[in-house]
Amino acid sequence: MPDTPDVTSPAPPKSFFEKLGAAVPVAIAAIATTFAGMSTTALSQSMYWRSTAAQDQSKTNDQWTFAGFKRSRSYEAEKTVAELDAIAGYPKVEKGEEAKEPEQVRKVKAWMGSGEAKPVAPPIANENITAVLQAIHHRKPEAVVLTLARAVDRDELEKLLNAAFAESLATEDAWQAESDRARARIETARKALTAATGPARADAVAALTAARAGQYDIDRRRYRAESTMNQWVGFLTEVRVKTSTATSDRFRKRSENFFIAMLLGQVGAVVASLALSRKSGGLTATAVLLGTGAVGYGGYVFLLL
Repeated sequence: MPDTPDVTSPAPPKSFFEKLGAAVPVAIAAIATTFAGMSTTALSQSMYWRSTAAQDQSKTNDQWTFAGFKRSRSYEAEKTVAELDAIAGYPKVEKGEEAKEPEQVRKVKAWMGSGEAKPVAPPIANENITAVLQAIHHRKPEAVVLTLARAVDRDELEKLLNAAFAESLATEDAWQAESDRARARIETARKALTAATGPARADAVAALTAARAGQYDIDRRRYRAESTMNQWVGFLTEVRVKTSTATSDRFRKRSENFFIAMLLGQVGAVVASLALSRKSGGLTATAVLLGTGAVGYGGYVFLLL
């Protein structure tokens, strides 16, 4: 019998999913690894901003401590003025023109003294920062304050804080001229007391006591104004605390959602590996869908969260 030629039938063409082959699990695993790195980075950012919020809270506490200390000094000076005036017999003393309270101090006092029923706007023009200040001042829930804090421009807040610090430091200068006159009156009264003899000495003592009372009265007003400005700086620093906290929460949520995208990618990589070993087009399609879903969800988190 003649030999029959060996005719080999051509191999069936490979499907699209078979052509992808090992590229699918490798690509999806790379996607999952990318989102894992992005999740870790976002978590690190969250921790950084949380520590920044803690530092800002410490600075806020410093300002409120300064405010309380200066308010106490103001009350002590007021008490001393009353005692010295009583000792001196309430003499009439020519003090000259009293220093006016700085306008910024008056505006801050008006705002801090306002209530939620009849609110007074704080002395700034930025609407977002104003909203957070009012929420803090009226003791709104933390979730409400943090929601408002997300809209705050930190650069603008830093400008306002720097200006508030400068105004706080400059408050003392408003009483410098009056304080110089008071010290001159004290020195004059001291010299008069040294030279006085006999019955005139009692009047000289009263004059020196009254002059000292005048100096303490200046300190009373100055410390009260400085306390108000320290409170103002404290409120603005509190806004920075809320802004840092809101930023930390945002990165924490991004980290959680990137982690979800990473899990989708890892499941897709496992399914793709099974599809490769079993040569299953259906599993490969499922893996591609999972990978696409991971990319889509991760993109949503990256762009919108």
